[in-house]
Amino acid sequence: MTTLRERSHVILWLLLFFFVASMTMGGLVGGSNIISVIFGSKDIRNYVGSIDGKRISIREYDYQLRVALNNILNTQGENAQVSEDRLHRDAWESLKEDYIIKEKIKELNLTVYSEEVKDYMLQSPPQKYQEALNAAGFFTDSSGAFDLISYQNAIRNGQMPLSTKQLNIRWEDGIKNFLSNKK
Repeated sequence: MTTLRERSHVILWLLLFFFVASMTMGGLVGGSNIISVIFGSKDIRNYVGSIDGKRISIREYDYQLRVALNNILNTQGENAQVSEDRLHRDAWESLKEDYIIKEKIKELNLTVYSEEVKDYMLQSPPQKYQEALNAAGFFTDSSGAFDLISYQNAIRNGQMPLSTKQLNIRWEDGIKNFLSNKK
């Protein structure tokens, strides 16, 4: 028993060494990779690829896949036959296109001001935005169509219903992107 106590410090040091080694080597027994945390390297398992050095996260790519699928279903109908290769190709092309456009906007120093967005929303609100307002019960005339005049008056007089705030924020961001791409 005394020899076990005398040699226990050796066993404890060995356990400590292997614990630290497993943490630094990426988890021999399921631990985390402490080296990447210390030196700030990124875990490549969270990315699907990169465009011009900018990493594309799984989340971004998954979102773009859903957008590509929705675009195909909207144009070809619910029963459309969609190949997985085409879906992935469309998503990746869209990501590349968005990246190139954003880089060009930065390069040309194009800016869309909030007044431009407001004017666009006032003069020509997108059809889907009009439909969303109609579905929520706002700015509908007697025939059930969108009433542009009452919509414009509400904006000019600052009387937009509070319940449209989230919808407006979402659409304003989309319009801002649309206008910057248009420039």
